[in-house]
This record gives sequence, C-alpha cells and structure tokens, in this order.
Amino acid sequence: MTTAPERFAAWLSTDIAPVLRERGFTKTRSTFHRRAPAGWGVVDFQKSQWGSKLETRFTINLAVALDRLTTARGDDPSRKPLENRSHWRCRIGRALGVEDRWWSVTEATDLRPLTDEVLDDLARVLPLIEERLDDAGFLSAAMASPSLGLIQGFRPHELMDLLAPEPRSP
Repeated sequence: MTTAPERFAAWLSTDIAPVLRERGFTKTRSTFHRRAPAGWGVVDFQKSQWGSKLETRFTINLAVALDRLTTARGDDPSRKPLENRSHWRCRIGRALGVEDRWWSVTEATDLRPLTDEVLDDLARVLPLIEERLDDAGFLSAAMASPSLGLIQGFRPHELMDLLAPEPRSP
C-alpha cells in the first residue's frame, strides 16, 4: 500500500512539476525555483507537521529572493534560496484573498480535481512572483501592496536604498 506522503510526492512530480517546468521552474524535493536575471522565484509545497501515513496536508508558499538583497545580507545569490530565507513571502491563500488554504492527499483522494484546483490557483498567483523578480518591480509591488505577504530582513527605507537604480555612467 502506498502511503499518503509517497502519493503526495508522486503527484507533485508527475502532475505539478511538468507545468511549473514549462514556466522555468526546477524541482528540489517539494520546492520549485526559477532563476531570473535579478533573483529567484520560489514555490514551496509545505507539508503540515501533523501529517501521517494516511494523510498529507499541504499548503503553498510563494517567495522571491533578490540578488542585491541576498548579497546585502551576506549570502550567496547564486544558490537556490530556502523559502523561509527569501525576502518576500506569501501563503497562497493570502495571495488569493482568502483564508489560509490547505489541501489533503489520502489514499482516497481523487487527484485530477486536486491537480486542476492547485494549477488554477497557481496560475492566478504566479504573476505575483513574476512582478517582484527585478529590483524595480519588487520595490513597486512592496509600496503598492504592503500588506500582501511578508517582506523580511529589511526596513522600508533600507529596501529603497538597496534597490534604488544604480546611476548610469556618462
């Protein structure tokens, strides 16, 4: 008998990964990363700590880590960031304007409707990552929607200083 965590892992690899791969993401365990010129986009499938062999509950975390902010923090921007070390983080439920959103995989779960729902929700929220994947977009989104997600590690004035356009040479 396949356990719920095994079924979840297989579902993630066969039904979700190919769609995210088409959008430029690569998979490491239950986290997907997309490299952009100025940083990383992250989609993390977080399993509940209360899971069991019979049920895997999960939510999706979205994140962006910008190279300039990573460097300012003393980390290596060429390395795939952990979702919890990224500069902008947001749960998918918050991004969709609803309560925290969790799904469940069990032996009885019909994976087709689950896949459709998760992919539909991802299609709606991935633009939030895209618009934050460069310095100007990150700063603009932070100022326009300060309550959407969590910006960690920097105060607003520090963000403005660190992400200000670099002066052009004459």
